[in-house]
Amino acid sequence: MQSVIMMDFSTRYFRKPIELWRWRDKAAHTMWFLIAVFLTTLSITPTLHAQPLTLQDLKIERQGDGFYMGASLNFELPPSAEEALAKGVPLNFVLRCDIVKERWYWTNKKIVQIERYMRLSFQPLSRRWRVHISGEPITQTGLGVVFGQSFDSQVEALAALRRFNRWRIADANQIEADTKYQLEVNFKLDLTQLPRPLQIGALGASDWTLNLNHQQMWALEPIK
Repeated sequence: MQSVIMMDFSTRYFRKPIELWRWRDKAAHTMWFLIAVFLTTLSITPTLHAQPLTLQDLKIERQGDGFYMGASLNFELPPSAEEALAKGVPLNFVLRCDIVKERWYWTNKKIVQIERYMRLSFQPLSRRWRVHISGEPITQTGLGVVFGQSFDSQVEALAALRRFNRWRIADANQIEADTKYQLEVNFKLDLTQLPRPLQIGALGASDWTLNLNHQQMWALEPIK
């Protein structure tokens, strides 16, 4: 009777280490598979994100009674914005320039804040691209537009959007010679102008992010 009990006891507990070893082996294979998937995702993800937005060839010139800015915006549209644009959803952008005067005796003073509004749209029926530019917010009806141009391709439309010349940013009497100013240029994709269903998913989403904040010092040389 004791031998049977001993035999039954040893058989019952001999199977558990085998089952435990098999479970650990499966868990190890699953873990290495998940690690491989994660590493593969890391190697692919960077190619899905747009290149960083930069401001290039910035130039400010005095012409007549005002100061004019020219520059190039180096950016690519986020994937979600590309998809929405192809479906006929217009994209609105805001370019803003702030000029801040440095004052050693008091807090700095903002003397200029000016904005430029741009809209990029695609007409699926005509397969044409449109760029609108205005000094005022562009409404859905198109009111406030002061300049509009059509293009045959997205490449041409984006090239017109990226490059701007002779943007009047200040009057001549607002800028003093031999004075340091902080120039701030901001550019963003205005998500608040998207249709309401898209706004809910786009706000705070990384695949809709397009934002530039460029700062540099600027001083007007005295007129000789």
